Amino acid sequence: MKLFRAISERLRKKQEFHYARISSYGICDSIFRVDGPVQWANTIPVNGLDTSLIGKRWVGNRWVG
Repeated sequence: MKLFRAISERLRKKQEFHYARISSYGICDSIFRVDGPVQWANTIPVNGLDTSLIGKRWVGNRWVG
């Protein structure tokens, strides 16, 4: 029982990071979640797994389309 509680507590505290992947044309082609921060050239941090961003263009600092 202690093991179950320990695993459950760890999963509750686990931090998630969400990103939009941007194509070479500046268009979001996917949204994904990772367990740690990334600094990839073709990714933009987003709030949650917002799939409505797929197909939109990233222009400067905002979504268009």
